[in-house]
Amino acid sequence: MGATDPSTRSGKISEVRWVRQMRQASRARHFARQTQEEARREELREAVVLLMSDYDCQVQQGVDWIEVRGRPAACRFRIDLAGGLALLDAGDESEYVAEWVLGTPGEQADLVALLQRLVEGDLATLPPGLNNVRLVDYRSYLPLAPRQRSP
Repeated sequence: MGATDPSTRSGKISEVRWVRQMRQASRARHFARQTQEEARREELREAVVLLMSDYDCQVQQGVDWIEVRGRPAACRFRIDLAGGLALLDAGDESEYVAEWVLGTPGEQADLVALLQRLVEGDLATLPPGLNNVRLVDYRSYLPLAPRQRSP
């Protein structure tokens, strides 16, 4: 039996170390990306709750979705969060569907601005959804009555 060449052995050890380092770097990038997506989701949740806090509505949330319902004439909407995407469906029968990339704070702010127009009943200014669908026949959400102050 012949002895292995020391230079070959050290080359294999170096290769194994390199592969291990590459895997660790890949895991770290994946974890950072996942953490960033979770932070964006939480920011969007907070923005929706803040937006809806002055309106008569019900906000429900799950791990990867947010749903808002108001009075019968108000436009119901739901946001499904899938990775770096927000899938918006609005209307009683989800007739309006749009996709938003949440890659930057600006893109997230654009989605919140669109939701504000939806909530205020400014449906004519919404960009067309998939298949060029527009929302019609919905009213704005009702603002909460100002609270009475006791004398």
